[in-house]
Amino acid sequence: MRRNPFAVAAVLVLSVNTSNCNLTDPVDHPVAGFSHSVATFQCGPADGPATAILLARDPIEGLDPSRPYVRVVIQRQASALPGTAWIVGSMLGDVSAVYSTASGATEQARSGTVRITSVAAQERVEGNVELRFPSHVVSGGFSAPWIESFILCG
Repeated sequence: MRRNPFAVAAVLVLSVNTSNCNLTDPVDHPVAGFSHSVATFQCGPADGPATAILLARDPIEGLDPSRPYVRVVIQRQASALPGTAWIVGSMLGDVSAVYSTASGATEQARSGTVRITSVAAQERVEGNVELRFPSHVVSGGFSAPWIESFILCG
């Protein structure tokens, strides 16, 4: 049986072009421009230490970003973060992420990763995120200056 080289090429092109298609779920669209960030202390469950990282499109004044923004909370103190990565949505529940839309609605991240590459004590937290929310994906690096929050847990 002799194969037509054009037919083989067409099948190959079609299979490559459709191999990354998601035919069952809505397509996630990346959201760009979350280039501003800050990090701060936060009380975690049972009043344990946690670290919050805020990512926003506009400059963040204090700890109150304008919408839209993302709040990532890691259930660890900042000094325990360097060189670690977390899977968002895992059963351990050590990290969570919430997207606050421009209209004020919120979405929980359904999956993703948060990696912390370095922490300069009470100065800066650096790393990257790739977070999948129901309507889009937020990804990129951050260098979040530390903002002291004077809260007492417990």
